[in-house]
Amino acid sequence: GYLVFIGIVLLLVISIFVLAFTTVAKMTNKTVDVYDKTTSIIDGVINDDGSNSGQTNKGYNKIEIKVFNAPFELYNGSQSGLFLDDLLDQVVTNNKTEDDHIITVVYNTTMTAVPDEISALKQNLEDGKEYEVSLDYDSDGFVNKITIK
Repeated sequence: GYLVFIGIVLLLVISIFVLAFTTVAKMTNKTVDVYDKTTSIIDGVINDDGSNSGQTNKGYNKIEIKVFNAPFELYNGSQSGLFLDDLLDQVVTNNKTEDDHIITVVYNTTMTAVPDEISALKQNLEDGKEYEVSLDYDSDGFVNKITIK
């Protein structure tokens, strides 16, 4: 009985490490992908004479847009509920500090941009469950809606 118990505990510990490792590996791949995209955009925006050709209709610089979007784009796709807490914390901080670029969060029947309501959503997410995260962008290219399914 005692050896069976130790075996089960050992399997659980190994399973947790494997889950954590694969999740971190996914996040690392997404970080590299976002970095590569951002770097290629920065390289393409600055002209040889030093002027900047990457302006949007409202005068936003393409680099500004990429810098704003990068932390949110890391979470695009399949994510463990454990990591969505961080994403929602970033959205709360953004919505408290960025009046021009408010992000709405959609989860189940809830659709909100109110920081306290977004914080409350974290209670509904299960750490071990996989969720699909998708991003929507406004006309200037800034992330303005995050949908969690």
